[in-house]
Amino acid sequence: MNEEQTFTLPKSQKEVVIKGYVSGAIDAEVQTIIQEGFSMESDIDLSKGETAAVRPGKGKIKFSPSSTSRANRRALELMLISLDGNTENVYKRFMELPKEDVDFVTNKIDELTTNSQVSPAQKKS
Repeated sequence: MNEEQTFTLPKSQKEVVIKGYVSGAIDAEVQTIIQEGFSMESDIDLSKGETAAVRPGKGKIKFSPSSTSRANRRALELMLISLDGNTENVYKRFMELPKEDVDFVTNKIDELTTNSQVSPAQKKS
């Protein structure tokens, strides 16, 4: 497992360094932000002893898409290490780059996130 990954950005040709893996702490923080975007509404009256089994279809789960944006931003903030060798204000400077460069790094971080997930087969072993 590499501690860091270094890339030359396709548009600006700047060098960016990101963490080489998603830590448990980063994943937990990002997942918390996503989960905060969920809310549940229900017409079920628990004081009358009603349950979802008695009145199916009476609950609604809502999701705020802005929580996904906040989670993606936080993941970038936590994963970016440096831009052209400079570690100061990395996220702010990074977001001023061309969209092509931002998308490139976002996709690299998404790959790390996807590769860090445990598959159902791995959970059984």
